[in-house]
Amino acid sequence: MKLIVSLVFITNVVLAQSPSDDQKVHDVVVRFFEGLSERNIEKMQECTTPDFTILEHGVIWNIDTLVAFAGRPVPAGFKRINTFDFFQTEVRKDMAFVSYRNKADISKPGEQRTV
Repeated sequence: MKLIVSLVFITNVVLAQSPSDDQKVHDVVVRFFEGLSERNIEKMQECTTPDFTILEHGVIWNIDTLVAFAGRPVPAGFKRINTFDFFQTEVRKDMAFVSYRNKADISKPGEQRTV
């Protein structure tokens, strides 16, 4: 009986330490937007597949449009900090659908705004 209880406890500890599929998806979204904020195209591409899309305010973005956006020059001192509120995540085998609210605090010399 002690052995069974110990195994159940060890299994629960291991499962508690392993990130869920939802958390893995959330981590990828966060890393992707870090890449976008840093204008790091390689980091963005590492987080996506060729058929990746984002629907934002009725506009469909794919990796090509986001790479073009990230390639635009930014002023010195530009900084973007993203904050996420994930409210629905669905993982189906090797595909994920995730809905979230991303608040971006953007600052550059003489200007601060939130989008």
